[in-house]
Amino acid sequence: DRSAYVATLRRTLAPGGTVVISTFAPDGPPRCSGLEVVRYDEASIQAALGGEFRLEEVRRETHRTPWETEQRFIWFRFQRTT
Repeated sequence: DRSAYVATLRRTLAPGGTVVISTFAPDGPPRCSGLEVVRYDEASIQAALGGEFRLEEVRRETHRTPWETEQRFIWFRFQRTT
């Protein structure tokens, strides 16, 4: 549950702390292993975390699966500000 994940971050990550989150990128697959996925970009992940987390870095990765398909991921590094 994404809201529980964010609540845990708020409860456990001290101000100044860093969190790295990897998700499917906006151009990533809509499903993985038969399950629907949620894809994020910078604006949508920032909205999900809220203003107490500042986006510090973004990296993109294209993963080639054993079935020779590509899956696009995006990595975010945030710092907790308050």
